[in-house]
Amino acid sequence: MRLARFLAAAAAAILLATQTSAQTPGESFDRLAFRNIGPATPSGRVDDLADVRDLAVARYGRESKPITSLFTNGFDQVRALAGKRLFQMEGRFDRIEAPLLTSPDHPRIHMVSLGINGKGAYPFDIDSASADFLTVSPLLADELGLPLTGSSTASGVGTATAAVRFSVLDEVELGPVTFRNVPVMVSDIHTFRGLKKGLLGTGLLKRFNLTIDAEADRMILYPLDRPDVLRAAIDRAAIAADVPLYLFDQTVVEASLAGGPPGLYILDTAAATHLVDAAFFAEHVKPKLDPSRIVRGGIQGAQGAEYVNRIDGAPVVLGSLTFEGQSVHEFRMDELNMIGGRYAAGLLGNPVLWPYRVHMDFKAGRLILEKRLVGPGASSRPSARPS
Repeated sequence: MRLARFLAAAAAAILLATQTSAQTPGESFDRLAFRNIGPATPSGRVDDLADVRDLAVARYGRESKPITSLFTNGFDQVRALAGKRLFQMEGRFDRIEAPLLTSPDHPRIHMVSLGINGKGAYPFDIDSASADFLTVSPLLADELGLPLTGSSTASGVGTATAAVRFSVLDEVELGPVTFRNVPVMVSDIHTFRGLKKGLLGTGLLKRFNLTIDAEADRMILYPLDRPDVLRAAIDRAAIAADVPLYLFDQTVVEASLAGGPPGLYILDTAAATHLVDAAFFAEHVKPKLDPSRIVRGGIQGAQGAEYVNRIDGAPVVLGSLTFEGQSVHEFRMDELNMIGGRYAAGLLGNPVLWPYRVHMDFKAGRLILEKRLVGPGASSRPSARPS
């Protein structure tokens, strides 16, 4: 996410650099930036990033403000790639089928193997709530011999913070596809401790249309520019939900949790529960609840364990489906809501996903949940009722 923030702030610099009375750099400046990433770096060339960084430095200097670490960390990470393109994608395919892996400690988190820098395959958690392309553990970075730059911290679910460094991978292999010049974060988040592994985020996922079938233990990737290939693989008669899928760096859908009004929720394939932002919970959910239903409960995230308020037996509404009996946790989402252009009322976890074949059509912007077949012509019992 930090490289994305660098690109975003650079985008705002382009828009504001020539304005003598423009907005002062700061929180609102960065929020404007996030809405303008695309126009800033359409080519993906590192040389373009150098140009917009210079504009950003000038813009901050005009206000006698020090340049933010978003720029220094982000640009230092890719400085050595002058003349090259970031995330350069090579290889032709009609369909890539990647086996899904799980671990006994986290059976609801699904992983795929990626080849990194020609040194074999390593497991990566599929995390649609992460905006980044890839994050790797310090042990994996050590094994790969990655040079590290910058310094920052990461926070999220859990009470601890994790140190973050930055590097670049020469190549990432996923079946017949190779990505070159891939900036990555190196972070000792809780789920990485003692392991040589990584996290695969929306920055990579959105370059495909895809299907995740947890029961069949496979993820299938289709060409982004050929949405017909994905559509042909979906049994239209078995569709349980077909809803808009938004991209605000992470994947986002509209849903309703625990009787609250509809809102935007981050869709998290790596989360085993659901979250509601504390402010949203206080205004829209708590006033309708019997206080005895609110209990303390623990949640486990990238930054370890944390105890928060929980309600059990709550309904979750996604499109035409209502999932009964869900656990929902109150959680302060200030960090997750730093991305401008949207307010996330919460986070929607994988309990609403894995009972179905999950299709993410990034080209059309649709999330499609398809009921599985348990026999010729017979649909499995749905795990949610139509709303």
